[in-house]
Amino acid sequence: MRAYLLKRLLLIPITLIGITLITFVVMKLAPGDPAKILRAQASGQAMKATQANLEALENWKKERHLDKPLFVQYGYWLLDLCTFDLGRSLMTGRERVSKIIAERLPITILINVIAFGLIYAIAIPVGIV
Repeated sequence: MRAYLLKRLLLIPITLIGITLITFVVMKLAPGDPAKILRAQASGQAMKATQANLEALENWKKERHLDKPLFVQYGYWLLDLCTFDLGRSLMTGRERVSKIIAERLPITILINVIAFGLIYAIAIPVGIV
């Protein structure tokens, strides 16, 4: 029993790294460029590609380490994830993502508690039958 428990405990970090790696890759494969989205939102339409705009775009990418290789970007992303620095939303308002999550977390937990209660209220009697 101890060996089984030890194996499971040792698999936790490997599983977490795998999950974060898959999440990072899926985000990178998603269409769209956040810098271009922000640039379009700032002007209400696509901005002209002036030298100043292109330099601002490059500076924004450098600040967020988007100009570095993918494995380095993953390291920075993982560090931000571990420190709960999830950045700002690309949607209107530009609120911090952690603030948005904190606002919606209580109702999400409540819905999940109700769902688990219903699941067990239905599953246990059905399993007995």
